[in-house]
Amino acid sequence: MELIENKEIINKICNEKNKNREETSLRRLWWECFGDPLAYEDFYFTNVYRHNTVYMIREKGMLHLNPYSCMVQGNNIMLHYIVGVATRESERRKGIMKRLLEKALSDMYQNREPFTYLMPADERYYQPFDFVSISKKRERVLQNKVDYKERSDTDSLGILEEKPVCFVKYTEISESFGEREQQRLFRWIDQLLSARYKIFARHDKSYFDLLLKEKQCQGGGVIFCFEGEKEIENFKGFFAYGTEKEKLFVEQYLFWDDRIESVLSRYAPGKTVIFCQFPFMARIVHVETFFMLFEKQFYEFAKEEKRLLITDPVLAGNNGIYIFSIKENGMVVKKQNVKEIQDEIMWDMKMTVKELADFIFCKQKEEAGHVFFAEVV
Repeated sequence: MELIENKEIINKICNEKNKNREETSLRRLWWECFGDPLAYEDFYFTNVYRHNTVYMIREKGMLHLNPYSCMVQGNNIMLHYIVGVATRESERRKGIMKRLLEKALSDMYQNREPFTYLMPADERYYQPFDFVSISKKRERVLQNKVDYKERSDTDSLGILEEKPVCFVKYTEISESFGEREQQRLFRWIDQLLSARYKIFARHDKSYFDLLLKEKQCQGGGVIFCFEGEKEIENFKGFFAYGTEKEKLFVEQYLFWDDRIESVLSRYAPGKTVIFCQFPFMARIVHVETFFMLFEKQFYEFAKEEKRLLITDPVLAGNNGIYIFSIKENGMVVKKQNVKEIQDEIMWDMKMTVKELADFIFCKQKEEAGHVFFAEVV
């Protein structure tokens, strides 16, 4: 599908035929802008590119939307993670990124997606488009005296005095457990995520299969940890890592109890970098859908029948007065278009779409810090 916008042709690449046709050009732009190792580039275009949507101005710039099945406030929804935003060096500062981003946001709005997210190279690039920071980069370094040497598939080491911990590579999970037990294991992981976070990508088998391929091309893997015997009931958590020059980089981990440092000091003695949190940003896309998704946070608005004016400089469809009320089935939000507004008496409160995102993701005590996004692509 091709659309003319500001005299540039924006190609929306979302089917197999067009992806095959454009892959060489996109790979060339990817390498020029990101300089990833060939192994990682191959991983992305073999495993991720096939399922995503790409917006491209040929030979000038691109933007990728990667879909993730996510849990948000207990609701299973599909969100798009924006990656691969790139402009050829000779074409920068000409508004190409702006046009690609606005087109992608517009299409997500038409699909009534509540919000989108990304990991910025520089937050300043996305702040003009009303993205807000929902997490900051946090990392810590473990320095041990023994040089790094990967443990065997089922090496047991005494982390707790009373019980050892068994390390099992993800590649061994399917050999160790039947399909029903594996599904039970993935459900437990999502239950742990649900207990700690309000927003996260679902960690099912397809998620771990992709995560493993990503870490393998980085010289690493995915490790499941069991306390004592290798039984489903003894599962305690997992971590995913890559390696570089005998350093281990943990980019995602989750445990029933806080023991990541103890686990890693025994699994991989040597210098280990733990990425505790990545610097993600989020942008509200469809305001009405967003309100209903976060109904609990706006319940007081509904009780008081608040009239909230929302302004959005990028997605004009979001502009309007949102009238909150309570009905038998819960909260109801009715939108009144901006063109019908006559004066300030018509609303009780006013927010930009950026302020609305900040209100939910950063200011609400129950939501702040309750986001678990650890995906790199």
